[in-house]
Amino acid sequence: LDRVVMGHTPTNPRVIQTRFEDRAVLADTGMYGSYYKGRPSAVIFDRGEMRTLTLDPDGILAPARSRPAVDVRAGSQQARLDRLAEALSTTSLIPGDKVTVKINGRRQDVTWHKDSRREQNARLAALALDRLLGLGLIAPVVFVEQNGRGGVAEIVPATALSEKARATGNIYRPNHCLTGSDFDLLLVLDALMGQETRTGDNVFYGRASWLIYLTEQNRAFPKSGRLPRYVQQQTPTVPPLVVERLAALTVETLTEALGEYLDERQIQAILSRRDLVLEQWSAPEAR
Repeated sequence: LDRVVMGHTPTNPRVIQTRFEDRAVLADTGMYGSYYKGRPSAVIFDRGEMRTLTLDPDGILAPARSRPAVDVRAGSQQARLDRLAEALSTTSLIPGDKVTVKINGRRQDVTWHKDSRREQNARLAALALDRLLGLGLIAPVVFVEQNGRGGVAEIVPATALSEKARATGNIYRPNHCLTGSDFDLLLVLDALMGQETRTGDNVFYGRASWLIYLTEQNRAFPKSGRLPRYVQQQTPTVPPLVVERLAALTVETLTEALGEYLDERQIQAILSRRDLVLEQWSAPEAR
């Protein structure tokens, strides 16, 4: 298999994009212009050569191609966090203020939170739980010390758009989740974390990839086993693979992944909320 050509989800710049040395071709440029605001395009393979064409404003199919921005969360988790910590170690950070730095060649907005120890641990535990489940929804966070003070730095792309701004501006956002809405996965993760403070101001999207970045998990992981009030009336669709991962969670696996940040009661509460999610949201055939 030399190449994979993908459609269905329009690219953000509305021209064909490629990744992995042109082996992955993102060919949907939103040609249904009245809805997706895009243009017709074509990918042509001729005797082993690939050409990518997009209709220009003059109505001519002209060569056009760009490479998408690589998400800051791509690659090895530990290597990524190490790079983030290294980049921020020489950046002047003021608690609560946002600074823009370049990480992996991309501009990122960084907010350094000087929270209580419990709040710091909640932010770090949220990322650890997200990685354990393989959801990829939490904005990267890393513990950073400066001038003898420790805090958690939260990172989103500099061009990130909040859900509040997206909804207010009526901006179309493609859904990258193949098994349904990634908002369903957001609800599952918030349910497990006991996240009561989810708003349109702490859900962000990277404009290059439209991937979700959840921020402000500092009040998550209560010791109560009940679901957050805001998700109790929701009925998301939980993909079978996620159901399997939820069902596989145990005290041991959670302690190994989150024990550095959460105590026994908080971990037990995650499992209690997990049981409610499986009982109320998973399809019968997936249970």
